[in-house]
This record gives sequence, C-alpha cells and structure tokens, in this order.
Amino acid sequence: MHHLNLDSPENLVFVNEYIEHLRKRRGFTKDSTWAWANRNFDEKTPYLYTDASRVETKKDEPKRTGIAFFFGNNHPLNLGLDIGERSSAFTGELLAMNVALHRLYFWGGFKGQQVIVRTDCLNLMHWLWNLENSQKKQRPLQDHHSTEEDTKNLQNLLRLLRCFPKGRVTMQW
Repeated sequence: MHHLNLDSPENLVFVNEYIEHLRKRRGFTKDSTWAWANRNFDEKTPYLYTDASRVETKKDEPKRTGIAFFFGNNHPLNLGLDIGERSSAFTGELLAMNVALHRLYFWGGFKGQQVIVRTDCLNLMHWLWNLENSQKKQRPLQDHHSTEEDTKNLQNLLRLLRCFPKGRVTMQW
C-alpha cells in the first residue's frame, strides 16, 4: 500500500512520477497501470477509509478537528464530522477509526465478512502493533503529545477489533 500526500513537502509525490515508478520498478505498461489503478474491488469486502484533520481557523481561535470515513459512494455509514477541539490530528485519526468500526460492527448489513481498513496515520498503526506485540521489537512512534483520552481510545479500539471474527480485519497504511 502506498501513501500519497500531495500537501506535504516531505512526501510530495506526483501521480505521473508514481506511474513512472510503477512502470520502471514493477513492469507496468501504461494500459496495465490504468487497469491496476481503476480495478474493481471485491463487492463483498467492505473497504473503509478513515482520516482526520486539525486546522486553525483564525489565529485567536482554537484549532478544530474533523474526522471522516468512507465506505463507498452513497454508503449509509459514510460520515464527516467536526469533533471540536482536540489535542492532535492523531486523536482525530484514532476517533475516526473507532467510530467507523463501531458503526460497521453494529450495522445490519455487516455479516462478519473480511474488512479492509485503510488509514494514512502510520503512527496509529505503530501504536496498535506495539500494544498487541509487547514482547517483540517495538515500532518507532512520532511524538504527538498523547493524552489519557488517546490511551483509553486505543484500548477501546483493540477491544473492538477483538469483537470481529479473528483475522477478518486487515489494516493498511
């Protein structure tokens, strides 16, 4: 899974450069790259995309955080929400994943099938890995000024993930 963030100067990847990379490194042709990028996803597998953003509206106003998750065009579980003041974008990413998976788990259309969760928050992936694999080498974390609320939400997310059938939730970055 590749992460493209066109707004970050440290992670600036233009689509044409990425396609050229696919051609050189992976043997894609122009036609196969197009087919790969526009392939259909398995209709029976829910693909969940989560995200959060924290912005400063005006200099003298507090920063606001928004969360969103997307299951597909016109899906009843899609949601975008202003969650007010939060300590970090990480807190928003964590909340977005928690809310989205809770909604999916209790939704009548969910039948225990495989779920693919895609996030752009590598730090969240590392936190979950470290909590679940305390005996293994820990993955590096970026300092995001975690709060007690973050710790509780991480533990809640782990409990929620254990409610899904074993091996049925795949998380990707």
